[in-house]
Amino acid sequence: MSSPVAPQKFEWLLSVEDQPDAFERYRAAISNLYQVTGVSAHDVANFRNRAIGLHLGSSVMVRCWSVAQTFVRTNEEIRRSGYDHFNVMLDISGRVTADYDGRAVNSGPGNVRLMDTSRELRTSLSAFEMINFVAPRSRMPERLLGQDLHGLTLDADLGVTLMLSRHILGLYEDAN
Repeated sequence: MSSPVAPQKFEWLLSVEDQPDAFERYRAAISNLYQVTGVSAHDVANFRNRAIGLHLGSSVMVRCWSVAQTFVRTNEEIRRSGYDHFNVMLDISGRVTADYDGRAVNSGPGNVRLMDTSRELRTSLSAFEMINFVAPRSRMPERLLGQDLHGLTLDADLGVTLMLSRHILGLYEDAN
C-alpha cells in the first residue's frame, strides 16, 4: 500500500513593503477572474495581500488575508476565464455584503458562503481573512449540480455551520 501524497503548498504575498506596485500586480494577477474595485487610496498605498494554499489534486484550499475591496464577476469574466468551479468560503474575519446574481448576502465571521463561478457576483469585503475551498464543477456530486447554491450562506449560529467550519479549519490545519 502506497503512502498518501502530501498536498503541495504555495504562498503568495504582495506588499508595498516589497513591491511599490503591489496593488496593480494583484489586480492584474486576478483580472481574468474578477474586476477589483473599491480599494481606498489609503489601502492602495499600504496594500498587502497574503494567501497560503494547498493543491489537493484537482481542488485547492487557500487561506487569505487582504484589505477591503470589491470583487465583480460579470458574464465577460465568466466567458474569458473558463473557470468553472464551486467555492466554499469560511469567513474568519471581516464583513461581506454581496449580490450573488440576485441573491443578497450579508456575512461575517463564522459564516460559510457558497459560490458558483459560472454565475455573476458583486462582493464587497472589509479587511478580511477567509479560507476558500475550490473544487471544479466536474468533481461535484451530481445531486448538488441542479441546486441553486450561488450565494447560499450558512449562519455561524447554526450547529451544522459550526461543524462545517471546524471541519474546514481542521482540514486546512492538518494539511499544513
